[in-house]
Amino acid sequence: MTLRVAFIDDHDIVRSGFVQLLSLEADIQVVGEFSSAAQARGGLPGLEADVCICDISMPDGSGLDLLADIPSGIRVVMLSMHDNPALVELALSRGAAAFYPNAASRKI
Repeated sequence: MTLRVAFIDDHDIVRSGFVQLLSLEADIQVVGEFSSAAQARGGLPGLEADVCICDISMPDGSGLDLLADIPSGIRVVMLSMHDNPALVELALSRGAAAFYPNAASRKI
């Protein structure tokens, strides 16, 4: 079974790096990339994604606020440069399936 992933991050280098890394896995298919919350709001409903990896801080909105607009069948993994327990709790309480700080290792 192939895991279909969408990625949301406003930093091109981060987004393209993650997409390249995920593309190395035979059982992962990147089905969408978005550089803003607005793009994600417009594009995610039409995708058949299983998982969405989403940055918390974007210039046009918070990934935390975006959680309410992500279709319910898509599990969301939040990424953040902030490794703050209160932020983790907030993300999980709003429906995120997981939270990883940007400094997390490649082996998760």
